[in-house]
Parts: sequence; C-alpha cells; structure tokens
Amino acid sequence: MERFDWAAFIEYYRVSALGAAIILLARVGHVLGKQPVPPTDVKAFEAWRLRRRWFLIMEASSFPALSGLGAMATMASGGSPYVAMFSGMIAGGVGFPFAMSAMRDFVRRRVGDGGLDPLDGEGGPNG
Repeated sequence: MERFDWAAFIEYYRVSALGAAIILLARVGHVLGKQPVPPTDVKAFEAWRLRRRWFLIMEASSFPALSGLGAMATMASGGSPYVAMFSGMIAGGVGFPFAMSAMRDFVRRRVGDGGLDPLDGEGGPNG
C-alpha cells in the first residue's frame, strides 16, 4: 500500500483554497450586495439580518470541504497546482447548494420522502 503524500496535499490544498476563496468571496459579495440597505420594518429587518448571517455561515462552513475536494481531485489525477486552483474554483462555483441538493436527492432515494417535497411550497413554513 502506497503512503499518502501529505506535503503534496497541503500544497494542493493551499492553492485550491485560494481558488475556492476567489469564487466564494465573489458569490458573497454578489448576494449580499443585492440589498445593501436594511428594511425599516422591525420584523423584516430581523429576517434580513438572520438570512444574511446564515448565508455567511453556510458559505464559510463549506470552504474547507470545497478546498479539500479540489486538492484530492488534483492528487487523484496527478495534476499540477494550476489544476488544484481551477478545481477549487469549480467546486466553489458549484458550491454548497449543489452539494445539499445532491444530498437531499440521495436521502430521498435511500429513505423515501413519503410523497412530500419540501421545495414545492406545500405544508412548509412558507406556504
């Protein structure tokens, strides 16, 4: 069994993290820049603030995983650090929502959804 090259993984992880950070920061700037002025209504302001906070938490929590995926993909393919950066950018661009959608579909197939679709607007808190 071949030993894992940790030095190469760390190098690829750092370069992949740079690529993922570029895309994630662009997405955060784009999404948070859509409505920079808070609403004046107290309830709307609280919802606005919580939505922004959880969006930042979600993006920040996905960052290490996306960088690791880029580094592992590069090591598996035997690519260069440039491949690590671009794979990190692709993982950051596809990002966390895609991964959560894939996980939701996997759980539905594995467990079954009982005929309920949480995204179709029936029976949830939004309608």
